[in-house]
Amino acid sequence: MSQLLMFGCGNRLLTVNVDVLSFMDSTVVRQTYGVSPIIPAHGPLPVIFESEPQDVNLTEGLADITDIQSVALHVGSEFANQTGTAVVDLEVFISDTETDPYTTPPYVQEEIHLEPATTDTVNVNVVGDERLGNLLLGEAIRVGIRTTFDSSQSTANVTGVENLVRFTATVMAKRHMP
Repeated sequence: MSQLLMFGCGNRLLTVNVDVLSFMDSTVVRQTYGVSPIIPAHGPLPVIFESEPQDVNLTEGLADITDIQSVALHVGSEFANQTGTAVVDLEVFISDTETDPYTTPPYVQEEIHLEPATTDTVNVNVVGDERLGNLLLGEAIRVGIRTTFDSSQSTANVTGVENLVRFTATVMAKRHMP
């Protein structure tokens, strides 16, 4: 089950915790970079990796019976860089299943600086909006992850492994009462 539901007394609040990561394909969660395509030293142009958009079933479909109070998105990614230096832009896109997530603004956009033979972890906590809350309270979402590598200052090709280690969301909503 992708959601844990908790109905509270008094304020009629509903808390929905969505562990998106647990339902994502391993090819999206863990990716080797710099092998194909190569991220060259002194790269004249950024190298962009986009995951194939992935549908995540949420099953509950609660958007029609609740009013969103707050939304928080939590994403963590680990970059085990082996060679080269780069500035990496990590972006996470979320849409409904009828929309290409890359045509929507990213919910997460974070810059990471990679150095040779180091592991860097980025943790991002984002306060979402009503649109994101409604998506997460729907029946399914579509997720896309884009990483853009700028190796223009690197003296060696950039290689390593990116591992998405956290992707959760929390939605607080107030139940509609008849």
